[in-house]
Amino acid sequence: MMDLLIYYQNNLMNKLFYNLQVLTELSFYLKYRRSYFGFLWGLINPIFMITSTAFIFSSILHKEFFEYIFYVFAGMIPWLFISQSIFSSSNVYISNEALIRKVKINLALLPVSNLLVVLFDSLVTCFLYLIFMTIKNHQLYLSLLQLIPAYVILIFFCTGSALIFSVMTVYFRDLQWLIQMAMQTLFFLTPVLYRPDSLSGNAQFIVEINPLTPFIQLFSNILNNQIISINDWVISLLVAFIVFVVGLCTYAFNSTKIIFRI
Repeated sequence: MMDLLIYYQNNLMNKLFYNLQVLTELSFYLKYRRSYFGFLWGLINPIFMITSTAFIFSSILHKEFFEYIFYVFAGMIPWLFISQSIFSSSNVYISNEALIRKVKINLALLPVSNLLVVLFDSLVTCFLYLIFMTIKNHQLYLSLLQLIPAYVILIFFCTGSALIFSVMTVYFRDLQWLIQMAMQTLFFLTPVLYRPDSLSGNAQFIVEINPLTPFIQLFSNILNNQIISINDWVISLLVAFIVFVVGLCTYAFNSTKIIFRI
């Protein structure tokens, strides 16, 4: 009996991983199909955005461009991962209605597969940052190994966020447009272009309570070889854990209702 149960569990896990692999490959293909540069667009787009943003704001903030662009680049890596994972997952059930009705799959795999595609783009962008930093400093710091646990924490946060917004959008279709508006506003309330300690009063308070701030700060400090306090790790881990649990609960309570709402 025990052997049968173990066999069933292993078979179920193999099926889940296979379905996740197929869905991820499909998401990757659909994202870059009929494109001459393919996945390189996932690299070209953030580089163009980072360079143009750094060029404008370095003049506004009176910063030296080649120093400032590394600060912006470091903050953009987690920001783009978070924003793109939320954008791509918010309407994942609506856009895959035909697939959901025809094929019986674990619906949680759809937002997760989109997340893996975004993760790939983020890792490529991060690798490019490390190349630029090596050219600039002629070395890589051992502290960069902290990127591994930082990415793990961020993946849990983004997974929870993807589950929450993908389910909520099924009930409230306008949410996908509200998310775009909210993320555009949130970008300027997140310390990507500036340091939180450069603010004061209400502005500093709003930035400090922003749930995305710990992740931006964590990555920025690691990539710029700054000191990272234990509080940075604890707060990031706590926020990621809460969002991940809320995401799992949101999906669990609504998984059987999704097909009737799309």
